[in-house]
Amino acid sequence: MAFGAAGALTVSVLLGTGSGAFGTATQCTVGSGARALVAGDADGDGTTDLAAVGNGRSWCP
Repeated sequence: MAFGAAGALTVSVLLGTGSGAFGTATQCTVGSGARALVAGDADGDGTTDLAAVGNGRSWCP
């Protein structure tokens, strides 16, 4: 699950644990405000990637 609050500087990402629960949130900085999130296989490696659009540039491991 991934979400950001309107005007927030971060997007929170919670990975599933496999037991119907989510793990601890990882916060990724997206500049001066998250505007949109999209999930898909952007690099063709067969795993889902998450992209966040904000008013800045950053990287989240």
